[in-house]
Amino acid sequence: MEVDQEAPAICAAAHVIFGLNGNAAPLQIEGWSMPEVGHTWSIDRFSRTRIPYQPGRGTMVLELTVTPMIVGVIIRTQRLIVAVNGNVVGDEQVAGETTLGFAVPHQALDNSGSLIVTLSHPEAIVPADVGLNPDPRRLGFSVRDMLLLWVPQETPIAPRERAPLAVEAAGGQEAAVRFYTALSTIDLMAYFEGLGHNCEFGLMQRNVGAEPLGLLRFAGLTPHVLLRGLDMAFEGIEEPSRLRVFTEKELPGEEYLVRDDRYSVQFHTNFFEGQITPAELIEKLSLHLRFLRRQFQEVLENGSRIFVMHHPAARGVAHVLPILNLLRSHGPNVLLYVTEDRTVPPGTVVQEKADLFHGYIDRLVPMWDAQRINVAGWVSICANTYRMWREQGGGA
Repeated sequence: MEVDQEAPAICAAAHVIFGLNGNAAPLQIEGWSMPEVGHTWSIDRFSRTRIPYQPGRGTMVLELTVTPMIVGVIIRTQRLIVAVNGNVVGDEQVAGETTLGFAVPHQALDNSGSLIVTLSHPEAIVPADVGLNPDPRRLGFSVRDMLLLWVPQETPIAPRERAPLAVEAAGGQEAAVRFYTALSTIDLMAYFEGLGHNCEFGLMQRNVGAEPLGLLRFAGLTPHVLLRGLDMAFEGIEEPSRLRVFTEKELPGEEYLVRDDRYSVQFHTNFFEGQITPAELIEKLSLHLRFLRRQFQEVLENGSRIFVMHHPAARGVAHVLPILNLLRSHGPNVLLYVTEDRTVPPGTVVQEKADLFHGYIDRLVPMWDAQRINVAGWVSICANTYRMWREQGGGA
């Protein structure tokens, strides 16, 4: 990522914590209910908060963690419009607990040393009206916190788009990858580091013969867990006392799975009942996770790989900017996020920022449906991203 070399590293400008033990109450202007444990509900059609902030340089980013009031399968999302000092910075549909990030334009800042954040929630719900419970309040979002960051100023780029690889010519996909990247498909995959959610990306790599080591390659986790883990570079994830062994009957062969209690990350082990005892498995996996975690920390610091995210909740820039900012805080990292979209040719990639790439696939699949992975589409996404990354000096 090209940034102003004199700008400071990412640093916090303010952190407002909502709920009973938070610091938000004296800053809330209107549109808030009474604080509860860990959060406060925004009520009616909009809510406002004044946030004093520390001065800094670069671009200000607002991150907020919210959960909408939804009603099962009847109302699955709510609309959230975010404005800073009267300037709209985001308009998103939110389905569950989500951390969103929005760049605050320079013109939205003044010399007062504080800003007004307005959350508009036009689809707020009265639980009593929909038969959920007797609560008469019109509830928008459960707000956990708001964080203001100073991020080094990026060099603006014009968004670029690359179409899927043409594989119809002689030699097929492998020849297209070599022509486009000067790498074999197997070698290309070594430049990518999966950030979990499920095993789709790791299984795709295996499908083309690549087996790169990666801490989260076969891990299951949510974006919320990923944020917490990246913040600490998953320090201590290998502690034996925090590892739990279990099996899932739905999986063939009764494979052992391991869950880490500290970050709530779930790992596949490729060991099955009868092959090893749970105690032996924890000892073995703890050593393996220690090695993978140290490798992961090195990758975070040196910017040698492209991080890949493909969670259904990662639908746009606002949903992945907090992840990207944490990656930026560790080193010169870039993020590729892949979304399911059947209106865009699978394998298409759009470069949205110097360090942010958006890939399109026609379907994201659960791990138990691995045979439906669109391997060709994924390979095209990787080839396109790698090419644009190298063209701007990445991986040097």
